[in-house]
Amino acid sequence: MWTFPDKPVTELVRSAQIAEEAGIDTFWVGDEGPAREAFTVLTAIGGATERIDLGVAITNPYLRHPALTAATAATVAEATGRRLHLGYGPGGSVTLGLVDVKPIRAVQRIESAIEVSRAVLRAETTDGFEPGPFATPQPLVDIWVGSRSRLVTSLAGRRADGFFASAIKPRLGDLIGWLRSGERPVELSLCFPLVLDEQHREAIRPYLSLALLDAPPGTAEGAGMSTAAAEAAAAAVERGDLAAAARLTPDEAVDAVTISGSEASAAAELADLAITYAADEITVALFQDDLASETERAAGVVLAAAGLVTNRS
Repeated sequence: MWTFPDKPVTELVRSAQIAEEAGIDTFWVGDEGPAREAFTVLTAIGGATERIDLGVAITNPYLRHPALTAATAATVAEATGRRLHLGYGPGGSVTLGLVDVKPIRAVQRIESAIEVSRAVLRAETTDGFEPGPFATPQPLVDIWVGSRSRLVTSLAGRRADGFFASAIKPRLGDLIGWLRSGERPVELSLCFPLVLDEQHREAIRPYLSLALLDAPPGTAEGAGMSTAAAEAAAAAVERGDLAAAARLTPDEAVDAVTISGSEASAAAELADLAITYAADEITVALFQDDLASETERAAGVVLAAAGLVTNRS
């Protein structure tokens, strides 16, 4: 499961508890923009659950020094006793735009963040980091990358332990190809918003333009929506005209971004994608206001998909 920390911490913790009780293996929290701080949320989740792995998807190398990010991740892992996936990415407009930070030299900054973070987690020396007298290795944390761009994804294939793939379905093959052109065996998590009814489909539709624009050039076109239409829809969202944004967003774009349909059809589609791309993990993004109910339904879909993958293996 993945969720953005835009709800009270108590609701996020309850969502993770429901996911764990259902049998979900990993609970991811986004680190985007001025919402709840992701590592603090994960510490609360770890204290209220027993076994579920934790993940940050995705933080960036600009707003915190990577040494501090890695030390924070190590502290969460120590406090909770859980495996923690530390995911880096370039950062998007929601994350960086509000504080007027530009994601310059993203590939170099992410590669340096991976190098420094790994040194912190191993208590080793590297360029830009010298372990002090209190440095302690933390093997429970591994390094992930999340991106939709060729250069950053290729970097993940060379340097990361895992890759968090959240991309439009028509571009997923290219993304995984770039990842696997590297020389490392990299764990793969596929993540999609899950839409199980018409009400949710229409609720998410106006906002899809924001995701399509906060991505490499041509992403909107790949989802069946012109850049001009996506820009107009995003402007409508900004001025609060969600109806206009929805009218500009075609069904093709909704289908390209989300897993939509009944619980059975959604599980079948997730299983097909997991098998096609040899994914290690299936993740669904949670967005509805009733997070507890959505978590329960989504967990059922994910577990059904995992069962289909096992039966077809």
